[in-house]
Amino acid sequence: MDFGLVKKEISKIGKGEYVVLASSDGNWCLGKASSGEQARIGRKGRKVNLGALIGTPWGGMFEVDGRELVACEESMTDAAMNELESELVAENGGTNSNGEPERGQLLTHEEIEDLKAAGSKPEELVQMLAQGNTAFDAKTKFAKQKYLQRKNKQYRFRVKAKKPTARTVCHAYFLKSPEKVMHIRYDVLSLMLNYADIRACTQVTVVDNCNGLILGAAAERLGGFGRILNFFPGRCPAGVDGTRWFNFSEAENRSMIHVPFRFLDRIDQVEADDDEPLTYYNTESGEKEVDDGVEEYQRPHFSYHLLVPQASWILPMTRSSCRRRIIRRGSSR
Repeated sequence: MDFGLVKKEISKIGKGEYVVLASSDGNWCLGKASSGEQARIGRKGRKVNLGALIGTPWGGMFEVDGRELVACEESMTDAAMNELESELVAENGGTNSNGEPERGQLLTHEEIEDLKAAGSKPEELVQMLAQGNTAFDAKTKFAKQKYLQRKNKQYRFRVKAKKPTARTVCHAYFLKSPEKVMHIRYDVLSLMLNYADIRACTQVTVVDNCNGLILGAAAERLGGFGRILNFFPGRCPAGVDGTRWFNFSEAENRSMIHVPFRFLDRIDQVEADDDEPLTYYNTESGEKEVDDGVEEYQRPHFSYHLLVPQASWILPMTRSSCRRRIIRRGSSR
Protein backbone atom coordinates (compact mmCIF):
# COMPACT_ATOMS: atom_id res chain seq x y z
CA MET A 1 0.00 0.00 0.00
CA ASP A 2 1.35 3.40 -0.98
CA PHE A 3 0.90 5.99 1.78
CA GLY A 4 2.46 8.77 -0.29
CA LEU A 5 5.74 8.68 1.61
CA VAL A 6 8.70 10.23 -0.15
CA LYS A 7 11.76 7.99 -0.22
CA LYS A 8 14.91 9.96 0.49
CA GLU A 9 17.76 9.27 -1.89
CA ILE A 10 20.80 7.74 -0.24
CA SER A 11 23.56 10.31 0.09
CA LYS A 12 26.75 9.28 -1.69
CA ILE A 13 30.35 10.40 -1.47
CA GLY A 14 31.20 12.94 -4.16
CA LYS A 15 34.50 13.46 -5.90
CA GLY A 16 36.80 15.67 -3.86
CA GLU A 17 34.80 15.35 -0.64
CA TYR A 18 36.53 14.57 2.63
CA VAL A 19 35.72 11.42 4.60
CA VAL A 20 36.48 9.99 8.03
CA LEU A 21 37.90 6.46 7.74
CA ALA A 22 37.25 4.24 10.77
CA SER A 23 39.21 0.97 10.64
CA SER A 24 38.24 -2.22 12.44
CA ASP A 25 41.28 -2.05 14.74
CA GLY A 26 39.96 1.14 16.36
CA ASN A 27 42.05 3.71 14.46
CA TRP A 28 40.49 6.68 12.65
CA CYS A 29 41.94 8.98 10.02
CA LEU A 30 40.85 11.69 7.58
CA GLY A 31 41.11 11.48 3.81
CA LYS A 32 39.91 12.92 0.52
CA ALA A 33 37.83 10.92 -1.97
CA SER A 34 39.88 11.39 -5.11
CA SER A 35 41.56 9.09 -7.60
CA GLY A 36 44.98 10.53 -6.86
CA GLU A 37 44.70 10.61 -3.06
CA GLN A 38 46.05 8.07 -0.57
CA ALA A 39 45.74 7.61 3.17
CA ARG A 40 47.41 5.52 5.84
CA ILE A 41 44.80 3.55 7.72
CA GLY A 42 44.88 1.16 10.64
CA ARG A 43 47.39 0.63 13.39
CA LYS A 44 50.06 -0.52 10.92
CA GLY A 45 49.58 2.51 8.68
CA ARG A 46 48.55 0.67 5.53
CA LYS A 47 48.62 2.95 2.51
CA VAL A 48 45.46 2.66 0.37
CA ASN A 49 44.03 4.54 -2.59
CA LEU A 50 40.83 6.48 -1.90
CA GLY A 51 39.46 6.62 -5.43
CA ALA A 52 37.11 3.70 -4.74
CA LEU A 53 35.15 5.86 -2.27
CA ILE A 54 33.70 8.05 -5.02
CA GLY A 55 30.04 7.26 -5.67
CA THR A 56 29.62 4.92 -2.70
CA PRO A 57 27.08 5.67 0.05
CA TRP A 58 28.16 7.25 3.31
CA GLY A 59 28.70 4.63 5.99
CA GLY A 60 29.79 2.00 3.48
CA MET A 61 32.09 -0.82 4.53
CA PHE A 62 35.29 -1.67 2.65
CA GLU A 63 37.91 -4.40 2.78
CA VAL A 64 41.56 -3.82 1.92
CA ASP A 65 42.94 -5.71 -1.08
CA GLY A 66 46.57 -4.70 -1.42
CA ARG A 67 46.35 -0.93 -1.76
CA GLU A 68 42.77 -0.85 -2.99
CA LEU A 69 39.51 -0.52 -1.07
CA VAL A 70 36.88 -3.06 -2.12
CA ALA A 71 33.25 -2.47 -1.14
CA CYS A 72 31.75 -5.36 0.82
CA GLU A 73 28.32 -6.26 2.12
CA GLU A 74 28.60 -6.04 5.88
CA SER A 75 25.52 -8.17 6.57
CA MET A 76 26.61 -11.02 4.29
CA THR A 77 30.13 -11.11 5.71
CA ASP A 78 28.91 -10.98 9.30
CA ALA A 79 26.45 -13.79 8.61
CA ALA A 80 29.24 -15.96 7.20
CA MET A 81 31.44 -15.35 10.24
CA ASN A 82 28.58 -16.02 12.67
CA GLU A 83 27.80 -19.27 10.89
CA LEU A 84 31.47 -20.26 11.08
CA GLU A 85 31.62 -19.50 14.80
CA SER A 86 28.49 -21.54 15.52
CA GLU A 87 29.82 -24.51 13.55
CA LEU A 88 33.24 -24.50 15.22
CA VAL A 89 31.86 -23.94 18.71
CA ALA A 90 29.30 -26.72 18.20
CA GLU A 91 32.16 -29.20 17.81
CA ASN A 92 33.15 -30.27 21.35
CA GLY A 93 31.11 -27.34 22.63
CA GLY A 94 30.83 -28.65 26.20
CA THR A 95 34.50 -29.42 26.73
CA ASN A 96 36.11 -27.79 29.74
CA SER A 97 39.62 -26.38 29.61
CA ASN A 98 42.22 -28.06 31.80
CA GLY A 99 43.87 -24.73 32.52
CA GLU A 100 47.04 -25.51 30.54
CA PRO A 101 48.57 -22.78 28.35
CA GLU A 102 47.82 -22.73 24.65
CA ARG A 103 50.05 -25.25 22.90
CA GLY A 104 50.49 -23.29 19.71
CA GLN A 105 49.49 -23.16 16.08
CA LEU A 106 50.33 -25.86 13.55
CA LEU A 107 50.31 -23.32 10.72
CA THR A 108 53.53 -21.36 10.45
CA HIS A 109 53.73 -17.63 9.78
CA GLU A 110 54.93 -18.29 6.22
CA GLU A 111 51.98 -20.59 5.53
CA ILE A 112 49.54 -17.99 6.85
CA GLU A 113 51.10 -15.30 4.64
CA ASP A 114 50.90 -17.66 1.63
CA LEU A 115 47.19 -18.23 2.30
CA LYS A 116 46.60 -14.47 2.48
CA ALA A 117 48.57 -13.90 -0.72
CA ALA A 118 46.57 -16.66 -2.46
CA GLY A 119 43.38 -14.68 -1.85
CA SER A 120 41.84 -16.76 0.93
CA LYS A 121 38.71 -15.21 2.40
CA PRO A 122 38.87 -14.05 6.04
CA GLU A 123 36.35 -16.67 7.21
CA GLU A 124 38.32 -19.44 5.48
CA LEU A 125 41.56 -18.26 7.05
CA VAL A 126 40.01 -18.11 10.53
CA GLN A 127 38.62 -21.62 10.08
CA MET A 128 42.08 -22.94 9.14
CA LEU A 129 43.62 -21.23 12.14
CA ALA A 130 41.02 -22.74 14.46
CA GLN A 131 41.51 -26.22 13.03
CA GLY A 132 45.29 -25.84 13.23
CA ASN A 133 45.21 -24.76 16.87
CA THR A 134 46.02 -27.81 18.99
CA ALA A 135 44.35 -26.33 22.08
CA PHE A 136 41.12 -25.25 20.39
CA ASP A 137 39.20 -28.44 21.20
CA ALA A 138 40.20 -28.18 24.86
CA LYS A 139 38.75 -24.68 25.22
CA THR A 140 35.39 -23.91 26.74
CA LYS A 141 32.56 -22.63 24.59
CA PHE A 142 33.15 -19.06 25.78
CA ALA A 143 36.91 -19.35 25.18
CA LYS A 144 36.28 -20.60 21.64
CA GLN A 145 34.05 -17.65 20.84
CA LYS A 146 36.63 -15.25 22.27
CA TYR A 147 39.40 -16.88 20.22
CA LEU A 148 37.38 -16.66 17.01
CA GLN A 149 36.46 -13.04 17.64
CA ARG A 150 40.11 -12.14 18.22
CA LYS A 151 41.26 -13.87 15.03
CA ASN A 152 38.35 -12.38 13.11
CA LYS A 153 39.40 -8.89 14.18
CA GLN A 154 43.03 -9.63 13.30
CA TYR A 155 42.58 -11.08 9.81
CA ARG A 156 39.37 -9.41 8.71
CA PHE A 157 40.53 -5.81 8.37
CA ARG A 158 37.74 -3.47 7.29
CA VAL A 159 37.27 0.26 6.89
CA LYS A 160 34.07 2.28 7.27
CA ALA A 161 33.63 5.60 5.45
CA LYS A 162 31.92 7.98 7.89
CA LYS A 163 30.51 11.39 7.09
CA PRO A 164 32.60 14.21 8.58
CA THR A 165 30.74 15.98 11.37
CA ALA A 166 31.88 17.80 14.48
CA ARG A 167 31.72 14.52 16.39
CA THR A 168 33.58 12.33 13.89
CA VAL A 169 36.22 14.94 13.02
CA CYS A 170 36.87 15.64 16.70
CA HIS A 171 37.18 11.92 17.48
CA ALA A 172 39.53 11.37 14.53
CA TYR A 173 41.79 14.20 15.71
CA PHE A 174 41.64 12.93 19.31
CA LEU A 175 42.80 9.44 18.28
CA LYS A 176 45.46 10.47 15.76
CA SER A 177 46.78 13.90 16.80
CA PRO A 178 45.15 15.00 20.08
CA GLU A 179 47.67 17.80 20.60
CA LYS A 180 46.26 19.62 17.55
CA VAL A 181 42.86 19.99 19.26
CA MET A 182 44.19 20.46 22.82
CA HIS A 183 43.04 16.92 23.71
CA ILE A 184 39.36 17.88 23.42
CA ARG A 185 36.94 14.95 23.23
CA TYR A 186 33.69 15.19 21.31
CA ASP A 187 31.65 15.20 24.53
CA VAL A 188 33.59 18.25 25.76
CA LEU A 189 33.06 19.92 22.39
CA SER A 190 29.30 19.39 22.64
CA LEU A 191 29.28 20.95 26.12
CA MET A 192 31.11 24.01 24.81
CA LEU A 193 28.56 24.47 22.04
CA ASN A 194 25.61 23.98 24.39
CA TYR A 195 26.93 26.34 27.08
CA ALA A 196 27.55 29.00 24.42
CA ASP A 197 23.99 28.49 23.11
CA ILE A 198 25.15 28.10 19.51
CA ARG A 199 22.22 27.68 17.12
CA ALA A 200 20.97 28.90 13.75
CA CYS A 201 20.20 32.59 13.16
CA THR A 202 22.67 33.81 15.79
CA GLN A 203 25.93 35.76 15.68
CA VAL A 204 28.89 34.10 17.36
CA THR A 205 32.39 35.19 18.35
CA VAL A 206 35.05 32.46 18.19
CA VAL A 207 38.70 32.35 19.20
CA ASP A 208 40.05 29.00 18.04
CA ASN A 209 43.27 27.29 19.07
CA CYS A 210 42.15 23.81 18.01
CA ASN A 211 43.11 23.74 14.33
CA GLY A 212 39.71 25.06 13.27
CA LEU A 213 37.69 22.42 15.12
CA ILE A 214 35.78 24.92 17.29
CA LEU A 215 35.12 27.16 14.31
CA GLY A 216 33.92 24.26 12.16
CA ALA A 217 31.67 22.90 14.91
CA ALA A 218 30.05 26.32 15.36
CA ALA A 219 29.54 26.70 11.60
CA GLU A 220 27.92 23.27 11.51
CA ARG A 221 25.49 24.33 14.24
CA LEU A 222 24.55 27.50 12.36
CA GLY A 223 24.04 25.66 9.07
CA GLY A 224 24.66 28.82 7.04
CA PHE A 225 22.08 30.87 8.97
CA GLY A 226 23.97 33.43 11.03
CA ARG A 227 27.48 34.84 11.32
CA ILE A 228 30.66 33.70 13.03
CA LEU A 229 33.41 36.21 13.77
CA ASN A 230 36.72 34.37 14.09
CA PHE A 231 39.16 36.73 15.82
CA PHE A 232 42.92 36.31 15.38
CA PRO A 233 46.02 38.27 16.46
CA GLY A 234 48.25 40.27 14.13
CA ARG A 235 47.69 41.28 10.53
CA CYS A 236 48.32 37.93 8.83
CA PRO A 237 46.40 35.02 10.39
CA ALA A 238 48.03 31.62 10.38
CA GLY A 239 46.39 28.94 8.21
CA VAL A 240 43.71 26.63 9.54
CA ASP A 241 42.83 23.47 7.64
CA GLY A 242 40.38 22.00 10.13
CA THR A 243 37.25 23.53 8.61
CA ARG A 244 37.84 21.96 5.19
CA TRP A 245 37.15 18.48 6.58
CA PHE A 246 33.48 19.38 7.12
CA ASN A 247 32.57 19.66 3.40
CA PHE A 248 30.79 22.94 4.07
CA SER A 249 28.45 24.49 1.53
CA GLU A 250 28.96 27.97 0.11
CA ALA A 251 26.49 29.45 2.60
CA GLU A 252 28.28 27.82 5.52
CA ASN A 253 31.66 29.02 4.28
CA ARG A 254 30.40 32.59 3.88
CA SER A 255 29.03 32.58 7.43
CA MET A 256 32.61 32.45 8.80
CA ILE A 257 34.19 35.92 8.88
CA HIS A 258 37.80 36.31 10.04
CA VAL A 259 38.59 39.52 11.92
CA PRO A 260 41.90 40.77 13.43
CA PHE A 261 42.01 41.56 17.13
CA ARG A 262 43.24 45.07 16.31
CA PHE A 263 39.71 45.98 15.18
CA LEU A 264 38.22 45.39 18.64
CA ASP A 265 39.22 48.85 19.90
CA ARG A 266 37.37 50.45 16.95
CA ILE A 267 34.07 48.60 17.24
CA ASP A 268 32.19 51.56 18.73
CA GLN A 269 33.78 54.15 16.43
CA VAL A 270 31.78 55.66 13.57
CA GLU A 271 33.74 56.39 10.41
CA ALA A 272 32.84 57.96 7.08
CA ASP A 273 33.64 54.78 5.16
CA ASP A 274 31.64 52.56 7.48
CA ASP A 275 29.80 50.98 4.56
CA GLU A 276 32.97 49.39 3.26
CA PRO A 277 33.35 45.83 4.57
CA LEU A 278 36.48 44.07 5.68
CA THR A 279 38.11 41.96 2.97
CA TYR A 280 40.75 39.24 2.89
CA TYR A 281 42.40 38.08 -0.29
CA ASN A 282 45.35 36.09 -1.65
CA THR A 283 48.30 37.87 -3.18
CA GLU A 284 50.24 36.54 -6.15
CA SER A 285 53.15 35.64 -3.87
CA GLY A 286 50.90 33.33 -1.88
CA GLU A 287 50.99 35.44 1.28
CA LYS A 288 47.79 36.28 3.16
CA GLU A 289 47.05 39.97 3.64
CA VAL A 290 44.32 42.10 5.15
CA ASP A 291 42.71 45.03 3.39
CA ASP A 292 40.02 47.03 5.18
CA GLY A 293 39.24 49.31 2.25
CA VAL A 294 38.05 46.97 -0.51
CA GLU A 295 34.44 47.39 -1.55
CA GLU A 296 33.58 43.72 -2.03
CA TYR A 297 33.99 40.88 0.46
CA GLN A 298 35.83 37.92 -1.04
CA ARG A 299 35.67 34.49 0.57
CA PRO A 300 39.20 32.98 0.63
CA HIS A 301 39.97 29.45 -0.50
CA PHE A 302 41.69 28.66 2.79
CA SER A 303 40.90 28.86 6.50
CA TYR A 304 42.68 30.70 9.30
CA HIS A 305 44.16 29.42 12.56
CA LEU A 306 44.12 31.55 15.68
CA LEU A 307 47.05 31.01 18.05
CA VAL A 308 45.92 31.69 21.60
CA PRO A 309 48.23 30.08 24.20
CA GLN A 310 46.40 27.37 26.14
CA ALA A 311 42.95 28.77 25.42
CA SER A 312 40.06 28.38 23.05
CA TRP A 313 36.78 30.12 23.68
CA ILE A 314 33.47 30.68 21.97
CA LEU A 315 30.81 33.24 22.88
CA PRO A 316 27.38 34.26 21.58
CA MET A 317 27.29 37.72 20.02
CA THR A 318 24.31 40.04 19.61
CA ARG A 319 23.78 42.34 16.64
CA SER A 320 24.26 45.49 18.71
CA SER A 321 27.58 44.37 20.19
CA CYS A 322 29.45 44.29 16.88
CA ARG A 323 30.42 47.20 14.71
CA ARG A 324 28.55 47.15 11.41
CA ARG A 325 31.73 47.78 9.44
CA ILE A 326 32.96 44.28 10.28
CA ILE A 327 29.88 42.22 9.60
CA ARG A 328 28.18 43.97 6.68
CA ARG A 329 28.89 42.88 3.12
CA GLY A 330 28.69 46.20 1.28
CA SER A 331 24.94 46.79 1.38
CA SER A 332 23.66 50.33 1.82
CA ARG A 333 22.52 51.73 5.16
